[in-house]
Amino acid sequence: MKKLLSFSLIMIVSVMTCIIEVHADYDIKGDLRYRFEDRNSDSSDISDKSRERIRARIGVYGDVTETMSFGTRLASGGDSPISTNQDIDGSASTKGINLDLAYFTIDSLLGDSSKTTFGKMKQPWKTVSDLVFDTDVNPEGISASFSREINNAKLFYQFGHFTLDEAKGDDAKLGSAQIVLENDAGLVFGVSYYGFSNMENASLNDKSAAGLSNTISEYSLFESFAKMDLNDNTKLFANYVANTDADDNDTAYMIGIGTKQGDWAFDYNYREVGLDAIYDEWADSDFHDGGTGGSGHKFKVKRSLAKNLSAGATYFLTETESGDAVNTLQLDLVSKF
Repeated sequence: MKKLLSFSLIMIVSVMTCIIEVHADYDIKGDLRYRFEDRNSDSSDISDKSRERIRARIGVYGDVTETMSFGTRLASGGDSPISTNQDIDGSASTKGINLDLAYFTIDSLLGDSSKTTFGKMKQPWKTVSDLVFDTDVNPEGISASFSREINNAKLFYQFGHFTLDEAKGDDAKLGSAQIVLENDAGLVFGVSYYGFSNMENASLNDKSAAGLSNTISEYSLFESFAKMDLNDNTKLFANYVANTDADDNDTAYMIGIGTKQGDWAFDYNYREVGLDAIYDEWADSDFHDGGTGGSGHKFKVKRSLAKNLSAGATYFLTETESGDAVNTLQLDLVSKF
């Protein structure tokens, strides 16, 4: 298995190198993060623990032609879809590297304003928060997006077809559709639909065995969101989602504010997430240790220390569906290149 992994990584790096050599219009981007995390919990299902973690990501992005671009990225961590963090343990053992992104985008394939992306991509839909999906989720499939100008506003819409698990029967899939209106005054309003189908064939359909919190395996998520810029530095946002395939505990919402002042940035949000409101395998991994069924506050402060270097602190003050407190402190040092 290790030989296969090593061979795969060599092939990925070789392909990236060939792309660089063939076409010079490219960028290499990456980031490194060192994190201290401390979690305290009243829940018997969530352990109290302190740990130190690292995250490493490096990618190559560029234009193949005037109408086609590509992106590839390697990242630390295991095979979780919601985290590229790597715990520091194992007596200084070597850490795994995985394929985090691999996509190409063709402009105007379906019309003058269209962008069609194939592969393992960054989330192609617009968002104002991580209420529905953890920001580390990179879906796999095909996405088509379009935009058009309407007076002093822009209309954006997106459609997607993604595979979650391949099966002998019907594959577990996700279909997405979204419409977003943005105006020049900084007001954004959008509605989205995420339809998960054939989830009985998903690898994590056994919720109890996987340690997940949902009590169902079907999801039809209808989302609405809005963002308003109060000025150049401060924004307000709100997010709401309902799962029409659930009979109870089927809604979630978040409200928040963010501001930047010089080298400092401050963010706050409050959310409530019903047990069956969202797809728990893709739920925010940091909020009360991941999963669904909980509520609480998130406070975040970040300061730029130098060019491409920042420090931040995040505190989650949360409560699970059963009423147990789960409070988490994260201290980050991040370098980008």
